[in-house]
Amino acid sequence: MVRHRSQRSKEKRIARIKSKRGSARQVVADYIKELEKKVQELQEQVNGMDRAYRDDQRELLRVHNELKKAERKITRLEGEERD
Repeated sequence: MVRHRSQRSKEKRIARIKSKRGSARQVVADYIKELEKKVQELQEQVNGMDRAYRDDQRELLRVHNELKKAERKITRLEGEERD
């Protein structure tokens, strides 16, 4: 069977559209992968910041406790001096 020119051009156009659609899917898939990678990097940064914050909080609490201990010791020594 002989295909007419319009039929061949229609088939070519359909093939081209399918090809573009496939490449568009690939572009979207690549973009999604890129976004997922960025999300993972940001999550790692946030986790690092959380750890640093917790470490700072622990250090602050430790220093605060040391300060309270020193204040109690000073108060005790002042009381002994009065006696």
